[in-house]
Amino acid sequence: MTAVRHIPARLESIRYQPDSIFFGFLFEDNSPLQGTTGLLDWRLLGQLSKLKIANQFSGKWGESLLVLPGNRVAADYVVLIGAGKKADFNKEINTGLLKQMLQIARRLFAHHMVLSLPGRNENLISGEEAVSLFFETVPPLLPLPEEISFRIIDVFEVQSVVSAHLEQYHMQNAAPLVAPL
Repeated sequence: MTAVRHIPARLESIRYQPDSIFFGFLFEDNSPLQGTTGLLDWRLLGQLSKLKIANQFSGKWGESLLVLPGNRVAADYVVLIGAGKKADFNKEINTGLLKQMLQIARRLFAHHMVLSLPGRNENLISGEEAVSLFFETVPPLLPLPEEISFRIIDVFEVQSVVSAHLEQYHMQNAAPLVAPL
């Protein structure tokens, strides 16, 4: 069974689950780091900023970086995915980033993913459009009925959008997609 859940944009509200990955999407022209990625960098004592400054991870489209967070973040891994330039961000880029996230999760045998949807930290996309693209892209690619969960970090107002999409998904599909309490 697959679960999708909204959580407020605070890292301390994330509980650890085994086999979990925290995904961050980083634009190459995003400095300083903002939103959830900025909070993640803060929790990792500036490690992400240092990697960016040292040109070890630039945020170019398709680039990815695995970080072992130790006990600083409630996940086994942190994965940064390069989102390219902010000016180039569009629906196709968003969909490609979500697909890349799923490919990486499969390779790492992850069952629990925490993420802020691509483009949301930078206000490049509305919460409603980002959630719509997530539901259009992710569920069809999932190997149901495998146990997989997504925790979407965003502002509180997005919770109602996530709930509405879950309800619509249930009405249109026989596959179980639930939001746990």
